Amino acid sequence: MGVDVQSAADLISVLFFWKYWNVSTELLNRITSNPRQCGGCPRIRGMRIRVKDVLDMLAAGAEEAEILKDYPYLESEDIRACLEYASVR
Repeated sequence: MGVDVQSAADLISVLFFWKYWNVSTELLNRITSNPRQCGGCPRIRGMRIRVKDVLDMLAAGAEEAEILKDYPYLESEDIRACLEYASVR
């Protein structure tokens, strides 16, 4: 009785996709939008800091620690959520 290598590979692929999808969904739930705030731009957890602002800071070379220090109400996961949002848009 042996293990079907293709079935094992398929199972690993499904588990990896499920884990990635679950993490991505959890992160993307941090991104909100309200047409009455910030012109409807995507924002982080309903706050008035736009995803674009965080992405611009990262593009300008700011480190995550620097952003978190300047914006203490942000969390590391918020920055990851901004990157994830950018990757799917």
